[in-house]
Amino acid sequence: MNKLAQLLLGVVQTVINAVSRLLVGSSASPGQQQRKEFSVDVVRPDDLLVATLDFYNLVKVTPGGGRTRLEQSAAPGDAFIVLRMPPQSFAEQAFFETNDPATTEPAGSPPIGARMAGGSQVVFRIATSELPLKYSLESILATLTRSPQLVSTRIAPPPGVPGVDGTAFFGGLRGQFTAIEAPFRLVLSPSSQSRWEHAAKAAAASTGRRVELWHTRLSAQATARAVFSPDYVPAPGKAPDANTIFPFLMSLREYDRHRLVRVTADPTLSGRRSADVDFLALSSLGAWLNIHGKWDTALGLAEWKHLLTMGRDEYVRVVDEGVLFETGHRAVLLTITERKIELIKNSSMEGSPGAYLRQWKIIIVREPVKTYGHRHVPFRQLTIKNPVTPKLENAASSQIGAQGENAFWPRVSVGGVAADFQFHLVGVDWEGRAVEYQKPLAFIAKTLHDDLSPVDIADLKAKPGVPATNPPFIQALVARYNGAPDARRNADFGGQGIAFAPAKTAGDTTLHAGAMTFGALDASGWPRFLPGMTTADVDVPDARNLTGNAALSTIAFETSFLAGAGDVIGNASDVFARLVTKSPLALPKEKTGGLVAPNLDISGLSRALGPVGGDVGKMVAGQFRPLDIFGDVTILGGIKLSAILRDLDFGYLDTVGTKVPNLKSVRLTKGGKEVIETSYRWNLDSSGLVDAGMFTCQNDSQFFIETVVDQPLDGSAAEMTVSGGLTKFTVVLLPGAELVGLNFDSIGFTAKKNAKVDVSIEFKGFEFLGTLSFVNKLKDVIPLDGFKDPPYLDIVLPPEPRPGISAGFTLAIPTVGIGIFTLANISFSAGFDLPLLSDPANLRLAFCTREQPFTLTVSLFGGGGFFAIDIGMAGVTQIEAALEFGAAIALNLGVAAGGVSIMGGVYYQKSGGGFALSAYVRANGSLEVLGIITVSVEFYIALNYESDKGAPHGGQLWGQASLKVKVKIAFFSKSVTLTVEREFAGSDPTFADSLTPVDWGEYCAAFDDYAA
Repeated sequence: MNKLAQLLLGVVQTVINAVSRLLVGSSASPGQQQRKEFSVDVVRPDDLLVATLDFYNLVKVTPGGGRTRLEQSAAPGDAFIVLRMPPQSFAEQAFFETNDPATTEPAGSPPIGARMAGGSQVVFRIATSELPLKYSLESILATLTRSPQLVSTRIAPPPGVPGVDGTAFFGGLRGQFTAIEAPFRLVLSPSSQSRWEHAAKAAAASTGRRVELWHTRLSAQATARAVFSPDYVPAPGKAPDANTIFPFLMSLREYDRHRLVRVTADPTLSGRRSADVDFLALSSLGAWLNIHGKWDTALGLAEWKHLLTMGRDEYVRVVDEGVLFETGHRAVLLTITERKIELIKNSSMEGSPGAYLRQWKIIIVREPVKTYGHRHVPFRQLTIKNPVTPKLENAASSQIGAQGENAFWPRVSVGGVAADFQFHLVGVDWEGRAVEYQKPLAFIAKTLHDDLSPVDIADLKAKPGVPATNPPFIQALVARYNGAPDARRNADFGGQGIAFAPAKTAGDTTLHAGAMTFGALDASGWPRFLPGMTTADVDVPDARNLTGNAALSTIAFETSFLAGAGDVIGNASDVFARLVTKSPLALPKEKTGGLVAPNLDISGLSRALGPVGGDVGKMVAGQFRPLDIFGDVTILGGIKLSAILRDLDFGYLDTVGTKVPNLKSVRLTKGGKEVIETSYRWNLDSSGLVDAGMFTCQNDSQFFIETVVDQPLDGSAAEMTVSGGLTKFTVVLLPGAELVGLNFDSIGFTAKKNAKVDVSIEFKGFEFLGTLSFVNKLKDVIPLDGFKDPPYLDIVLPPEPRPGISAGFTLAIPTVGIGIFTLANISFSAGFDLPLLSDPANLRLAFCTREQPFTLTVSLFGGGGFFAIDIGMAGVTQIEAALEFGAAIALNLGVAAGGVSIMGGVYYQKSGGGFALSAYVRANGSLEVLGIITVSVEFYIALNYESDKGAPHGGQLWGQASLKVKVKIAFFSKSVTLTVEREFAGSDPTFADSLTPVDWGEYCAAFDDYAA
């Protein structure tokens, strides 16, 4: 190297030494046992060795004019030499990169932002066996390769650097230790067991021959600790803001350097350890560094790898441990900074290659399979099938609670449009079925879970098994996530079958899910939360197969189920889910024959019973209340089923058999076909029935209803059969005023698809009660099997008006002679109307009719009449009756013949709220003289009242009278009729109608006499 180069190198060395002294300091603190005797600046142009040597407790001695050597001074303490090097690293601006060129940050134009590190030093202890030491550069450098170095194993700033409390701080071995600032703003101190290797003298230079740059390198398999950074915050539980980027984006943040100091050198942190140094070399042009560390601490810094080439970052990887919210899968956020060659833009150097630092972030799921023991989700296991994300967008756009990269929703961009990254999850349900779906998941850094102070850690160690209270951020995260509607909580399952609870028989807890909304649960372990299903929109196959209604129902887990364990559901009715909003399950009324019209609103789902209705809380407690479930269900078109069904309390379903309705689907083989049989079955014996109102059960009474839908798996049409009935019971009309008792052996129906309803009525008979008991005398002559095989049976089905079943008979009774009485023209009829829908049933009983009244005669006296009554479930709907009585006699005296009769009668009709009443007397007579003259007289008088104001005399009392006289002489006749009719304003006369003016005057005068 020529003299000019040596001169320039010397100038550079002078400047570097000045900067180094300002950044590192050149002397120890007064009062130290070691004392710096002198310093020497070293510049060797041949191999560009530039350094400063500080000598502690060593003095130069030149005996007898010989060669100078180094000997230990009289000062106390060991002798050591400090090799101080110029800055070994530089920080450069990095540019953020995503998976989409449209959102990747453009590289800047030169010059790019950069910062230079402070100086570095290596401290060597000189053993007494090495002294005296020849005072020459080669001899000193050779001795340093054999000497151990002084290091720091704890957090301490290098000598001359202000301490964390603002004062000079000297830790380590009396303030002096090996301190290498590489990378930028991070001070490394290697293991005391390592050694430094370097050339003692430069290789001989010759024309055209390259000489190796002088460097000192750490021996292989070395380790190092990051013992200091200006960004280190010593307060327990405190750290720099994770969002701070100053003065520009670098490979390491302030937050990263703070944690690297703690994880390698903080004795209070459990899990701290040194980083492995694969290569470290120091030179006048900067350091070569290949360092790698892995940790498992509360700080969440899982890995750090850093490659430096001549002091410049080449590749940096920072791995932050965390967990995916809300599933709890362990994951890491990788921040990778790598130097890439790109063409320079917008500069005079445009088109030239530039080596830029590019930084990107990805998430890697380190626990792809997560197993759960709680019941708040239907999955026993969740697997993430895409465990590595593409390069992510900047976390600032989707951060949670201003936590930056410590809590954010991963987003990726396509075509310049950013969207949440969809994790592909495969859940395994209670039956081992794999269910796939996609959903965004947030990344939550471990430090937000477990960044505990040393006091917290010591407290937990002293109390094993006692969980720490969730940090405020986690509590707020869970509350915020659960509290507001958020599309990120939803996932679409596309109708996949999911077993939402442990099954007893395959499929009995399986529902087809549409959308599912997730939430999060507080948990005491790590992670501090667990996933939970808030609601799910599901198709209930049992209900859909039965009714054909494909509308989805929204469900949530039953609380008692969540508290259960193992294969036990956890409540009396095996209810594992409640419906958020009740879903109607109405069997078609036209398919129930009018006997039963079920209308069950589904409120819960049971493993054993299928869909259940009513108050699901009562079912959970083992209380079946028919009124809650079947309040609108009717039997015989008028009797409420809930009124005749007994309340049921049970401890578990095994004890109730068929007394609770059951809606289930099973796979069977029928008629050589594989089918899904969906059945609704409910069967009660007399112990489940109770006398109520018009209904009276018997010891062998039974109620049943069964609906079966068979859906062939080959896609052919489904077959539906509905059947039901009630046996051995009596209906009394009316309760409280008993008139008739209707005794039934059975009433049943069977309905099939595309077929008319087949109704079977076995009517055992009836008996008249109370005031009608006299009619029972007629039983001896009336056959009572009329309803079993009736003379007429009419069935009217929808859409005809008033659909239903009408059955009845009319019987003529022979003339009955009782002593001198003769009862003739007797008939009896009965008709029973059973509406198919909700109209009340009706019974009509008639003793003769208006057109054909009975006749009763004894001698010259006679009479007749009829009686009819209509009785419904709500009472008597109509009564009609008429009686007529009187006498008639005829005389023939030869010259004259004639006859006279007088008859009286009453007619009564009551229908609904109105009635009509009529009483009349009719007299007539005739006289014929010699066959020439005939005189006849007819007299009629009646008094009537009609309550119906719509009738001609409605609401009024009115009467009529008529007299008709007819005279016939030979061939000439003449008749005269006189008629009078009077209507009263009311049933009582008014005051004006009661008094005449004369009467009123006399009344007033009487008061005048009294006053006088």
